[in-house]
Amino acid sequence: MLREEKGPSLFEWTIAFILFMFAFMSFCYSDTISLIFFELRFAQAILHFNLKEAYIPITNIISNSGIEINNFSVYDLPMNLLFGIWGIPLYLYSIRNGTLEITFPQSFWQMMYGKSILLVAFIFSAILVYKICRALDVNDKRSRWGAFIYLTSSMSVTAICIFGQFDIFSVCLTLLGFLAFIRRENKKFFVYFLLAVNFKQFAFFMMIPLMLMRDKNVLGFTGKMIMLGVFMLIVNLPIMMLPEVFSIRSGFASGILGELIGAKIPFVGGRASFLAVMFGALCVYCWFNKPEAKDEKRHIMFIMLASGIVLFTGFASRSYWMIHFIPYLAIAAAYNYHEVDRILLFETLGISMIVISRSYLSIVPDHAANMLIHNILGRPEFRGVKAAINTVVSTSQKIKASGVLEGSSQEGQVVFMKLIQSVFEAIYVVCMYTVLYLSRPFRNNNNKVSRSPVCSLRICAWGRLAVNAAICSFWILAVLIAILRR
Repeated sequence: MLREEKGPSLFEWTIAFILFMFAFMSFCYSDTISLIFFELRFAQAILHFNLKEAYIPITNIISNSGIEINNFSVYDLPMNLLFGIWGIPLYLYSIRNGTLEITFPQSFWQMMYGKSILLVAFIFSAILVYKICRALDVNDKRSRWGAFIYLTSSMSVTAICIFGQFDIFSVCLTLLGFLAFIRRENKKFFVYFLLAVNFKQFAFFMMIPLMLMRDKNVLGFTGKMIMLGVFMLIVNLPIMMLPEVFSIRSGFASGILGELIGAKIPFVGGRASFLAVMFGALCVYCWFNKPEAKDEKRHIMFIMLASGIVLFTGFASRSYWMIHFIPYLAIAAAYNYHEVDRILLFETLGISMIVISRSYLSIVPDHAANMLIHNILGRPEFRGVKAAINTVVSTSQKIKASGVLEGSSQEGQVVFMKLIQSVFEAIYVVCMYTVLYLSRPFRNNNNKVSRSPVCSLRICAWGRLAVNAAICSFWILAVLIAILRR
């Protein structure tokens, strides 16, 4: 049996912080620029006491970095208000400089302030991972490792630090809901998930299994679903009163729904949604599962993890959406210490496969304009960078268009890339369900576990950190290659 682990040292936290801050400060993708635009628009609307003006779509918007951005926030009112409150200092700074119209940040520090709301939410979510581990009776040191594992995930870095996804706000609310559920604070659990669903609807798929596990009252469950529907209707009233805006929002929602039910099982005519079947099976399991009080926390941890894995292996998810279940992989590693080496092995392999398969082809250094690496390298001409990875991007676009041009000289290359992507994604699915199996709450011999990890948690975490840092540093190599070729 390995000796008891010490928590991450200050040096280890510092290394992790430097790594993800370098990525965070080096990219400002179109979604992040859109975030800054939303902050400015909703800050103006709040200060003018006129939310309607923030919902009017503006066409042909180009940022100062030359990137076309989303011109309309398709999110619900709570998230838009959050954008506006955070953006008030940025908006007032713009007015102070004599600009009464909404303008895009021209300086690095203005862009960093606008993006920093994601960093605050990211760190807060890591604190919640620690608190959930403690609530699950994981000791303090391993709980700290759980937060460390979450912060150093390659998916966390790519989704939050590089792509700058807003999903982190829903992740925070979902984690608060899980924490309340573990503590049996049922009212808080429902309120947090009520808000989380309005920030991102994926939270709905994580809320339902837990409700079915604890609440067997059909009428009570139905009443809560009605309350959820009414609340969503109320917060969407401002959008519904604007027909043009509501049409845009409805089209976006329909597109997401189409993606969710897109994957089909090859049975019963091949029309049944894979996600619906898997999610339905999980709900049935939760309804009939009645764990004893001493085993409840293990079952809660398993259902948290199962909900995320079922959801994000059940449809053609965009890679950065997977940030929604990354916290539960970290919690599973900290909770199931006897399997931590195996869990981290399969988690690292699986998440690496999906990051390489889905995210690599989207990491274009053009989006580093005005950011840290752009300034460190003397503001190089990014056309050279684009040329250096032009073949990869071109192939990516052909794959996304799902069209192999017959007779094209790149036909074989596109087919090969599709094959590689399918293999990587298959590995990801197998690895995630392996982690779920290793975290199962039901075991032989009265749930006793005799196995101990073959290496310490610290060694596992450092090995994983090295792999993830290498994966997330690919774009730095692309920049350096482009500079050397000039």
